[in-house]
Amino acid sequence: MNEIKFFTAVYLPAITFIIVIIAVIQVKKNANQKIGINVFGLFDIPLPIKNRLQKIIFLIAGAVIIALYYTCLDFSKFFPSNFKMTVLFDEHGINSLLDELELIELNGLKIDYDYTAKRVKYFTDADIIINNNLGFKDYHNFAAAKNDFVLETIGETTLVLKKISGIQNYQITEGTGKLTHKKYLKNSSKTEIYASKFNKIISANDKVLIKTKSLFKKIVISPEFSQHLIINGKEEAIFDHSLFAVTALYPLPFPAYSNTLYLYQYENTFIPVGYAVYYSEQAKE
Repeated sequence: MNEIKFFTAVYLPAITFIIVIIAVIQVKKNANQKIGINVFGLFDIPLPIKNRLQKIIFLIAGAVIIALYYTCLDFSKFFPSNFKMTVLFDEHGINSLLDELELIELNGLKIDYDYTAKRVKYFTDADIIINNNLGFKDYHNFAAAKNDFVLETIGETTLVLKKISGIQNYQITEGTGKLTHKKYLKNSSKTEIYASKFNKIISANDKVLIKTKSLFKKIVISPEFSQHLIINGKEEAIFDHSLFAVTALYPLPFPAYSNTLYLYQYENTFIPVGYAVYYSEQAKE
């Protein structure tokens, strides 16, 4: 992220406006001198101000202009859209992310913090698809073979957030991801490898509203994704579930974002199943 570009677009106009306000308030009518703002003692910027009424008009006009500027400011261009990541499944990392996101519910359904046993269904359903298409049995069976294998899941994702009509209204217009899954068997030289792809599903979760009071807080986005198994370079099998990718965005004081928590709908609740850690990013042009 280009900090200089962000500072110039977000902070410099506000700083300039404050300097102008102070200068205008201090301006006094003097028929023998030019009225203006002295810039660091180097030169004067003349102002068309001769009396108190003109001061007020100038300040109101300046306030309106600066307000319109920040209303139209596109914060989405300061966030990257392409990431490289690794996906992990440990409960410590999931719990830490749950604490950061402070999630209570999503789409009207509660987040179940007692998820250890319940998230087994997600992996069981996925393993059936993997076994039927690739012949890898019990790929994610953590309980049955907890110490017999190591999983490595790495990949890349694209998530595009764009400003739309209205005051600070945004929409997630694009979301894709591709992962490579590797299972290293500790008692064998065999490695089981497969690839999967995620595609964003159009939903109400694509809409993002940034309120003024939220600019210094986190803004939680939660696009929905379908998951596909890639066989012979093609998407040939789709998992019978969708995942919600929950991430916190922090617009100010400088743009930042959290890792992503993956939620799976289990009956009338959402169950955390894993999370993505980003280790590389590409800013928007």
